Amino acid sequence: MMETIQLYYRGNFRFPLFRVGDQYYLLDVRPRHMIAHLFFPITLAQYHMVYPITEHEYQKIMEKYSKVSRIVVSYSLVGGLSVFLSSWMRVNNIKFFEYFDTDFSMMANRILLMIGLIMAFLFLQVSYYVRKKGIQALIGRELNQPLYYKMRPEKPIRFFFSLFWLWLFIIALSIICAIAFLYLGNIAILLGNILMVFVYFGAVNGAFSGRDKWKYRIVDVLPDMNKK
Repeated sequence: MMETIQLYYRGNFRFPLFRVGDQYYLLDVRPRHMIAHLFFPITLAQYHMVYPITEHEYQKIMEKYSKVSRIVVSYSLVGGLSVFLSSWMRVNNIKFFEYFDTDFSMMANRILLMIGLIMAFLFLQVSYYVRKKGIQALIGRELNQPLYYKMRPEKPIRFFFSLFWLWLFIIALSIICAIAFLYLGNIAILLGNILMVFVYFGAVNGAFSGRDKWKYRIVDVLPDMNKK
């Protein structure tokens, strides 16, 4: 088929939109196999579910999320509040992280770390589920009878390395948090690790970028995965 498309996100990280001719589509970026969460290029080798939508449904999505996109929280405001809170705690001698210290054994910390990994994955799956329910409520119908598309970035090598270093950075932070929790036993560090692992598992979504500089080629389409 080899159509070239541009993806764009409108308030839903699971379902970017794209257009081929006069037809609009929703792409389900949720990996169909768990292993793709571990290394993002794997998801590009898989078929993904694609749902045709009408122009009216497309307009409803655009109208809904164009209003949401106007609500922007300044990064400088968030940064300023963080600095203020940190300074206030230091002046008042409030040692926040000490409240989260524990004296658990190394084995208990390992068990908690494994539970945290499972929780991070489950949180991501719940987020995917909520996003699907949200888009179905918005267009007023269930998403069913998908097509199955396999897509590739138009410039695969450049695209891979544009994501690889960020992906590596997220892995490094996750490992650092995990090791720190094992030896320090601080629950705040465990929560940070759960967040980083959540981001790591969710980073697979980055394989389908909505940035203007990245376009994709539709390399194969299946009406039914059973016909593969």
